[in-house]
Amino acid sequence: MRQARDDAGLTRKQLSELSGVSGHTIAKIEQAAVTDPGFSVVAAIAGALALPLDDLVRRASRAQGASGRGNSTATGPPDRIGG
Repeated sequence: MRQARDDAGLTRKQLSELSGVSGHTIAKIEQAAVTDPGFSVVAAIAGALALPLDDLVRRASRAQGASGRGNSTATGPPDRIGG
């Protein structure tokens, strides 16, 4: 989200004023201290940034390293039973 805010040329305070989301919450989202801010918060921020909601979500996913999607859930060989 920070990159989107920077691209829009906004400070956290300006984004807060435009979106109605507290500057503290915006800072926590940008620092990944809040991982699920809720739909209304994300929608308000996307609107203030003049971005489609899905674009903001896509940017956030990339920033959080969501590129690991589709990887196998197996982490190693199965446990041996018996002996």
